[in-house]
Amino acid sequence: MMLFSSPQTPNLIIISVDCLRKDHLSAYGYSRQTSPNIDTFSQDATLFEDVISQSCWTIPSVASLFTLLYPSTHLTRGSVDGFWEENILNPKLVTLAELLKNEGYQTAAFIANHSLIKEYHFDQGFDLYDMIDDSSKPLAENVNKKVFSWLKTHYKKPFFMYLHYMDPHAEYGAPIPYRNFFISDTKRMLTLDEFTAIKHVLPNTNIWDLNTYIDMYDSEIRYVDHYIGELLELVRRNGLFDNTIVVITADHGEAFLEHGFCEHGNALYREEIDIPLIVRFPNTQPFPTKVTHRIEQIDVIQSILEHMGYGYPYPVHGSSITVYENDTACFSEEPSTHHKFLPTISMTENNFKAIYFTPKKTITDLYDLTSDPLERTNLVREKAALAEQFRTRIKAWATARSADARQLGIDKRPAKLHIDKNHINTLKALGYVR
Repeated sequence: MMLFSSPQTPNLIIISVDCLRKDHLSAYGYSRQTSPNIDTFSQDATLFEDVISQSCWTIPSVASLFTLLYPSTHLTRGSVDGFWEENILNPKLVTLAELLKNEGYQTAAFIANHSLIKEYHFDQGFDLYDMIDDSSKPLAENVNKKVFSWLKTHYKKPFFMYLHYMDPHAEYGAPIPYRNFFISDTKRMLTLDEFTAIKHVLPNTNIWDLNTYIDMYDSEIRYVDHYIGELLELVRRNGLFDNTIVVITADHGEAFLEHGFCEHGNALYREEIDIPLIVRFPNTQPFPTKVTHRIEQIDVIQSILEHMGYGYPYPVHGSSITVYENDTACFSEEPSTHHKFLPTISMTENNFKAIYFTPKKTITDLYDLTSDPLERTNLVREKAALAEQFRTRIKAWATARSADARQLGIDKRPAKLHIDKNHINTLKALGYVR
């Protein structure tokens, strides 16, 4: 029985899964069947094979998704060390929710990540901004309950809905029966230094086998995939699929000691910024089945808006994917001056990737992604001339992004913000605050 019927103006649903690595999805060729529902969805959608998030952790990344600006411009740099004002999304900016609300859309967000609280203005433009607060790490099944309840009373008019699932985020441990869905046949024992690195972000752990962490992470993905499938089936079964654009993506990835780090928010290596992005349009797909050239996450959102006939009232950094080629430069940032390893910028172009350390204005890493896709061989000394070219261009790019902030009148940061102890305790439970 059809419960809902679609309006003529297309709905937009963006599903973002925290910490979701694209190379741990079977849709992207992973050996484990972690994502059968996402796999099925991708068969009737456009799968973007090479997408770079604009940051390696949630706050600046989601701010870019909502504004289509780089972190160096929107200046929501992110802080978990007491500089809470660094987390505020400037109210002068127009968010995706505000843009669509002004076009007559109902807007709703269902948020399981407690770093995206209303006090930081991430609720800008949403009629409903539902922080799922049943625990420090709310489950996908509880997010879905809220979503289904909202849809029952809001399906008759066009809507924009943003979902932020939290499940693959540490500490890992999916509910039964998914908790041990994947178990490795072999062990990869940690060194003392590696265990210390993991212990820093997972203080309660006593596990010395890296594969066990990966097993738990993959099991979390299988769990959230089940509930993404449940959501997609509800949309399909009730007649909304034929008039709804659906996006599945992530805010960033997750590290498992590939470069000595674990979790995320550490550095701009591939495991932390390469993300999945799959888009399904109703009726006719305006994009190819697969897009293989490298793009930025904000470019896909900009292209979707163009397809819908909408645009921001000022220039944004997202570009139409129709103008992209393999040699188009893509950027990502760890912008916080207070978070872990201080600000860095990555630039990827012509299959070379450079990482720029902002305080010293130097290139620290340079990789040939053709011969070294895992970014293991640093060529910064061997290819010093190329590194210098990247340094000059990234420095100029950063200067231009700061000028963009001044042009938008958002270069002045807000006064110091104080937040309550309950929020700080929640961040501690998630490993953000020590």
